[in-house]
Amino acid sequence: MAAFARVLTDESLSPAFRELALMLPSEAYLAEQMAESNPAAVHAARQFVRKRLANALKNEWLKVYGEHRTPGAYEATPEASGHRALKNLALSYLAELDDPADAVRLASAQYASANNMTDRAAALSALLNASGRKAEAQKRRTCSPTSISASRKNRS
Repeated sequence: MAAFARVLTDESLSPAFRELALMLPSEAYLAEQMAESNPAAVHAARQFVRKRLANALKNEWLKVYGEHRTPGAYEATPEASGHRALKNLALSYLAELDDPADAVRLASAQYASANNMTDRAAALSALLNASGRKAEAQKRRTCSPTSISASRKNRS
């Protein structure tokens, strides 16, 4: 966690390098490294790590997101591309938070104001991930044994 935080907050490193260094390996790559692959276990482990990193470094992700926004006209330069990449990585981690309200707010605003496909696609992805987590949490609350029995009592 500490090494991840150091790279995330080290402004002496380029945004493009930081984005690459902070990206977790893909599920396909992880599965390739195993003698016997278990896709469900690989997915669960990778999501567990993303969620832990998101929650432990929430303030840092929010700061990085804000510092690397690219307002104004779209620029197809390596520098602007690096800022977009790091900002969108931060948004993807924020969508993993236990309470993704910040991610939903930021992603909604980014989607509405995006002037390029990179930012619009990243915002849509974050909205879908955060919304899915909120829906799953709601389903767990409403489908738990205690809520079902309480619902039945209220109908009687």
